[in-house]
Amino acid sequence: LLGQVGLSLWSRLFYFLPDRAEEIDATQFRYRLDDRLFGGIPPGVHVIDADSAQSELPPVRPGELLIAGRCDGLYIGDFGWQAVERRSGGDRRAVVAVSPGLRARLTAEWVTLAQGDGWRLETRPFADPRYLATFYVDAAGNETFGAISLVTDAIVLDVVADPVERHVAVFQDGNQVLDLFGVEAEGMRIGEGWSILPGTTPVCSAILDRMSPPG
Repeated sequence: LLGQVGLSLWSRLFYFLPDRAEEIDATQFRYRLDDRLFGGIPPGVHVIDADSAQSELPPVRPGELLIAGRCDGLYIGDFGWQAVERRSGGDRRAVVAVSPGLRARLTAEWVTLAQGDGWRLETRPFADPRYLATFYVDAAGNETFGAISLVTDAIVLDVVADPVERHVAVFQDGNQVLDLFGVEAEGMRIGEGWSILPGTTPVCSAILDRMSPPG
């Protein structure tokens, strides 16, 4: 029975391209089962500093996990390291809210949303008052455009800048504003005036807790 369950999970995870929610659920199930049956330090888990360089990442092996920092990012080995969870408030994801004072500035001037090593995200007033222009700008000055809706009482943005996947993204209410791969994404710092809403990473935190057992 365990063998069949394992083969089914393996096939689903690595051959049928599950979505993010399925990856999280399957990873959580795998390591809960391992903890229940064997306990102790979980197998196939690598822990690195949040600011580790790309060259310092361990080799990718299917099914193994990589934890960056204090769960700033949790990744699974597949075709490269693929993100499973990212903690809001870490160095690669931030869910941010717009205060009334900042909202007035957004429609009148250019504002830095986030920046890092050789890149930045910024907002600019847009000709259509219902939207706010959003740009990813690289070190060479190349710009990629997106639009944030202002037709809402509360503006909350989910900002991702993941150096492992070289992925920069901005989402609003689950809708994609920007979603870029193969770009510079290191060292994210949120701009002044944005309120970061801290988040949790239940799957990663449970695994990380097992990496240092009591005693």
